[in-house]
This record gives sequence, C-alpha cells and structure tokens, in this order.
Amino acid sequence: MAVCAVCKNDLDPETGECFDCGRTQNLSVKPDPFLGRAVGNLVLIYKIGQGAMGSVYRAAHRTLKTAYAVKILSEEFSDDETVAERFRREALACSRLQHENVVYVTDFGVDPTLGLYLVMEFVDGPSLGQMLRHGPLAPGRVGRIVEQVCDAMSAAHRLDIVHRDLKPDNILVYRDPARRDFVKVVDFGIARIRMADASEELTASGTTVGTIQYMAPEQLLNRPGAVGAWSDVYALGVIVYEMITGDRPFAATSMLELAVKHATVAPPLLSQSKPELAGSRLEALVSAMLAKEPPDRPASMELVSAEMTAAVDELVAWGVPGGLYPSGPRTISRPSMPAVGHETDAPPRPSSRPSLSSMPSITALPSSPSMPAARTPSTPSLRVGALVQRLRVEASDSAVATLLAALPGVDAMSGEALTMALWGVLQQEVLDAPAGSARLAQSCEHLALLIGAVLEGHDGPAPSEAQQRVFRALRNVLALADKDHRAQLVEALRPAATHPLFPDDIAPREDRRSLMEKLAAPLSGQSIRSLLTHRIELFGKKD
Repeated sequence: MAVCAVCKNDLDPETGECFDCGRTQNLSVKPDPFLGRAVGNLVLIYKIGQGAMGSVYRAAHRTLKTAYAVKILSEEFSDDETVAERFRREALACSRLQHENVVYVTDFGVDPTLGLYLVMEFVDGPSLGQMLRHGPLAPGRVGRIVEQVCDAMSAAHRLDIVHRDLKPDNILVYRDPARRDFVKVVDFGIARIRMADASEELTASGTTVGTIQYMAPEQLLNRPGAVGAWSDVYALGVIVYEMITGDRPFAATSMLELAVKHATVAPPLLSQSKPELAGSRLEALVSAMLAKEPPDRPASMELVSAEMTAAVDELVAWGVPGGLYPSGPRTISRPSMPAVGHETDAPPRPSSRPSLSSMPSITALPSSPSMPAARTPSTPSLRVGALVQRLRVEASDSAVATLLAALPGVDAMSGEALTMALWGVLQQEVLDAPAGSARLAQSCEHLALLIGAVLEGHDGPAPSEAQQRVFRALRNVLALADKDHRAQLVEALRPAATHPLFPDDIAPREDRRSLMEKLAAPLSGQSIRSLLTHRIELFGKKD
C-alpha cells in the first residue's frame, strides 16, 4: 500500500486519501490543472478533497506564506443559479457566524478561469469521518467534541441558520496536540438562512437536500416549514451514536430503505452495542435526540451540551472505561481565525497574520455550568466591558462600532469572545487609517487599550502563551505598517509598555535610572543600549 508523503501513513488505494491527515496524493490520476494557479494573492498548492458542489484546495499566500483553504465550485454547476446561490449562502453563513468552532470565510468571488470560489481558514487535521474509520471513540472524547459542535450550532441557530447537512465529514478536528480535539464545523452550503429581505427558503418545494444517513424524518419527508434547529439535533444524535458504537443506527441496502427506517423505525439503544451504557443518561440522551417527532427531542443545542456533560460525568462516576477525558496537553487557548500555517517542508501549522480575519485568542477555555470542573481550566477572562462602552462613545461611526451593534448579546459575551471580535477590526483600522489622521490616532489608542486588557488577564512572572500570541500578532501589525503608522502605534503603546510583561522590542520602556546607576550596571548589550540612548536634562528640558 502507498504511504502519505507528509505523515507516512497508509493511503486509501482507491482515492489516494491519507487515512490520518486527509491529504489526497492523487494516485494514478491525471495532474490537476488548477494546481499552481493563482486566486488573488493565493496560489493553489494541492487538492484537499472534493464535495458535492466543488473541490477544496490548500493554498498559500504568495507573500506572507500563510495557508488557506480555497473551495471552488465545480464547472458543471457554473450556470446553475440554485447551486451558485447555495455557494453564496455558505459564504454568508460563515461570515455571519464568526464563531471559534465554525470555519472562518475570508473571501468570496469569481475568477475568470476558475469560477466561483470561497477562501477559508485552513484546518490542519482530519475530519471526524476520517477519524471514525479507525473505530469508535471513548465517551469522554465524544463529550469534548460534541460540546464544541453544540457551541457552534447554538451560535448558528441564534442567527436563524440551520445547517441541514451536519455529518462527521463536516466536522474537522485539529491534529496539533496543543489543540487536541478542537473542532471546526464546515460546509454550510445548503443551510437555511432567514434573510432580512426574504423569508423563503432556497430549496424548492418537493426537493430534499442533505445526506440521508444523518437526515431527520421531517427533512426526508420534506414537510413544508418543518426543518429547523431540531433537525440539526437529530443529525448530531446520529453522529453521537456513530462515535460511541462505530456504526450508524440504521443499515440498509438502498437509500430508499434507509430513508424509510429513519422516518418510521425506532433506533436501537446504545446498550445493544455497548452493554456498559445500559440505563445511562448518555443512552437516554441519544434516544431523545433520535426521536421521530421534533417536540420529543432536546429543545436546543445548549440542552444537548448540558446533558452530554452530565452524561459523561455519570459514566466517570460509574467507572466506565474512557469516561474521563484523557489527561495531558489540552487546549489552553483558542486558535486564531483563520488558523494558518507557514509554508515549510513540515506539515503546515496554525499561526497568526495581521488581517481582519486574524483574531488572536487570549484566554483559556471559559468556565461554564455545562463543563465539569475537572475538565475546565480556571483562568480569568479579560475585562473589556469598559473598553466596549468607550468604543461606542468615541468611535460611533467606525467599523468596530458597526461590529458591536451587529453582535447579538454583546454585553453578555465573555472577555475572550469580545477580544476576538475587537482585535481583527481594530488592527485593520490602524492599517487602513490615513497617516497623520485623527482616525489613526484614535484607532491606535483603542488597540493599545485592548493590549492593556490583554496584560490585565495574566500578571505572572512571565507572559502566558496567550499573551505571547497577542504580542506576535502585534509584531505582525507593526511589520506591515509603514513608518508613520508604526510610529503612531508605538507611541500609543507606551503606557502599556510600562507593564513588566510587555516586550521591549515592540515599544521599549523608558529607563528612568540615573546616568551613574547605568554606568554602575554590569556590562551587557542591554546596559550599552541604555547608555547610548540616555537623555540628559538641561535647564528642565531634555535633549
């Protein structure tokens, strides 16, 4: 069997797909004509996979060398207005969500030769579907993944976005050990979105869309207006059943037979495959999620998440193997949006780049009632509420004020979520503002205040990993800024530079020691720089 050139694991002999990392080597397939082609500032590197509407490629920025995923609509659909509109809806859904567990879309457009395309963050890891090829997952790990999918889908449902094609292949999982089991929900191509100017669904009457193996009965029967958030709950129930047992609840020899079973046959209990789960809350939860009638299912993804946590805790108390989430390296901070990797010989890893879509995460996983204390890091969230109020008053006509007005429940959001939302807008305003303008001065001041909030989040002897990522993102902004913008931003950062954790290479702190104290200091590169930059006061002035 052939092996993957990247991770050296076995490839699928038919598709050439790596069982571990998901990359396709295109074995015995004619060269892809899109490889090496440019899409704006991006170059297509290799094909990641192919879906119902198009192909997905990994791409690299020609200058910044950061990695992205580019989804290109298949040529046969180029003249299909319905498919093109679904493609546009996918871009709209993801751009509206802006949730850490939803793949982030950075661009949407039409290329003269490639056609319609989406540019998304690149997730370096397999899909849940690829992981399940190796067999079922431990209950504790299932709980960790389901919790994040529920968070993502809750955010979508609050915006009246129903995925309608939730399945393991549309859940990506980071391979990076530092982000173990951190997931991203993708492919909102057939999502139902209630638009401000139209209430009708995109799908024509009498047409069923989705993946039958995970489709709710009301979706299969195409009842008018019957598909909603409860349909995603059903699909997630099928996914959880498969994650626990390794098989889907229904097997059939044809799609018609499968549809009939989903619509009419009661699903088997988990304990038929896993006797140790008999009578458990997990078994009851999955059965409820797979109820034929929507009112009999959990009323929201929030309830699913809370009940899943309680179910996993029960299994831990029972001593069921795999109930406790594995100890060891855990995700101590959220990945930035988009997660990007530098072009090297090694597999791409997520990094930061200063753009509207690069929003650094800066705190640990937030504590919530739905997460047991044993699995929840206790790190204080950032205090940015006062900054939000100031931005509303001082920058009422800015992009950041528009963002704040558009965010639902902004005053109730965590410091982490607010910081992620504010960062990308503020840094882009700094880069875009005219040199010497009042707007630039204001944007620099506001970005400096946000950095100050970051510094408040941790006051240990050394910068936290989250703070270090923020500092790296800030260095990137300074590297991209021209001389005037950089000088303005550095000046605005000087108050924050007095903090002992703030890096000297960004905005050096003023050394207030006397000349004699500096001369008496041990010889070092830092002491020499201090002497060379010493300012002497004459008659109350400094020269």
